Amino acid sequence: MEEHSDIIAAIKRQQLVDPPKELADKIMYGVEKVDQGFTSKIKRVFFSYQQISQETAGVFLGQIISFKQCAFLLLIVGFFYLVAGFAATWGFHDAIVGGDINPWLKIQPYIIIASALFILSAAFLIAYFPAAITLIQYAMIIHTLFIIVNALVLESILFFPIALIYVLILTILAVSFSILIIGSIRSVLIFKMINEGGNCA
Repeated sequence: MEEHSDIIAAIKRQQLVDPPKELADKIMYGVEKVDQGFTSKIKRVFFSYQQISQETAGVFLGQIISFKQCAFLLLIVGFFYLVAGFAATWGFHDAIVGGDINPWLKIQPYIIIASALFILSAAFLIAYFPAAITLIQYAMIIHTLFIIVNALVLESILFFPIALIYVLILTILAVSFSILIIGSIRSVLIFKMINEGGNCA
């Protein structure tokens, strides 16, 4: 340390210089630019610690008491329907375009996509127009009845046991989703009634 004492003394004798005023702004601008980059966003999504909000956790735990939670649940179900609809459209493409099959079978993928758009629209309405939640509840009941009627029509058309089992599984899944959504809407309405008073439609 002693052999560098002259250097240390020279450094101590240096006059302090204030950094330019715009230096901090330039540094912060650079940090924000890097932080907002695509690579940085990917790293935050996959490698940073993600804390689930209490409301989001409530959706997965079945404790839905707010409009936001209900809308989030509908968003998840609607996205699932949308993916399933496009997958069915791709899988049945040849049959839809030129296949000699019953027209009702041909439109099944489009029915799934229509259901997805309906549920996603319901999620949007609940999130931004909560007063529409009662109307959405009745619309979901009608949608559930349509799913059951559609399954009965398909049962009368199809004659292959494997196809009938496939339709039965999909129908049970779709009805289960509908019951989950209707139950969540009822849960929100009951919670609202208890806290604000009034009738639960």
